[in-house]
Amino acid sequence: MAPSNTPYWGREDRALSTCTVEKQLSVNRFLWPEGVKSSEIYRRTKVQYADRCLSQGRVYGWEEIIQNGTHNVTDEHRNGRPVSVATETVKQQIEKRIRDNRRVTIVEIAVQFSMSNGSAHSIVHDELGCRKVCSRCVPRQLSDDHKRALQTICRENLYRHAREGDAFLHRIVTADDSWVYHFEPDSNRQSMQWKHPAFLANKKFKTQGSAGKVMLTIVCDVNVHILVHFQEKVPTVTSARYSDMLVKVLKPAI
Repeated sequence: MAPSNTPYWGREDRALSTCTVEKQLSVNRFLWPEGVKSSEIYRRTKVQYADRCLSQGRVYGWEEIIQNGTHNVTDEHRNGRPVSVATETVKQQIEKRIRDNRRVTIVEIAVQFSMSNGSAHSIVHDELGCRKVCSRCVPRQLSDDHKRALQTICRENLYRHAREGDAFLHRIVTADDSWVYHFEPDSNRQSMQWKHPAFLANKKFKTQGSAGKVMLTIVCDVNVHILVHFQEKVPTVTSARYSDMLVKVLKPAI
């Protein structure tokens, strides 16, 4: 068979590219009796195995294992399967702990039940199916009476729509209000624009919203805005101010 013209350092070393833990430990077992220090062994194996190299702590710990008289580079046989902490009793106790305190952390669960953070995370997320979410923001907290009143109004509107059809929707006028600033800068998403590779990115100077603001009230039906009303900031929004606004809404119909 003709010898290869490829130099030794240019060939693909399949043995090193498919290294195993046992092979690396065998290298350590061979070099250590020759007086090679663990730091030098780690440096040389790191050059050869790169990302597949054992950690520095594993290489240093192997020296102590050899000194204790262990020469086998493979894991010894162990009877039985590893003990699992994810028993049904532990799962029930963790679930009760989460129900009692919805803000409990993975670290607190791990400390309380004497397990690793990874085991606690696996039980909470994979076994119990829990996940941490932010509280949902709602306009206001409604009492039971408010909820029953809203339920009654919604049920009546559904009945009317079933009887009258879309004509009922065309007679509905709705209104909403919110405080708006005289000047409000664009958000980062609003200021986004396309950039060509040949041009520099556009600059945005830091600005703040104005101190002055007004109450914006919009009244509309199914088709158009009936009224857009701006009201300067006042100490109290009274029923008289709302009455004046409703008069402006009703004037076109009079």
